[in-house]
Amino acid sequence: MRFMFLMLALLLIAACGKKEVRNEVSEEKQPVELLKYGDQFYAEGDYENAFRAYGIIYYNFPTSREYIDAALGLSKCYGAMENYEKEFDILFTLLRENLIPSKVPAVYTSIAGFYERSAGISEQITAESGNDYQKAI
Repeated sequence: MRFMFLMLALLLIAACGKKEVRNEVSEEKQPVELLKYGDQFYAEGDYENAFRAYGIIYYNFPTSREYIDAALGLSKCYGAMENYEKEFDILFTLLRENLIPSKVPAVYTSIAGFYERSAGISEQITAESGNDYQKAI
């Protein structure tokens, strides 16, 4: 009886364990590969791994060609994780320090997306603005 109980307990413990398969991002990768992984993770909704991939480029490869794209991706990850202050800080820093004219439209587009999302968030928090206007009249 004791043997059966022990086997049943081991079976239950083994069945409850979840094997999570996750592609880890290593720091030995080159910025091009990391950017590709970050974009792939972000598209799949895995914001934590995307954040890691973009962050490695952002902090370890600030002179690479992929730096601005990684910074934009990092800001999108902050937005997806609802850390809006950090999202805007990265975008504003990019706008001030960006010396590559071809990347300026992407930075402005990201800032516009930030303002559009923040306007929607503030409207949800403050209720419907049309009702307030009608009450005031």
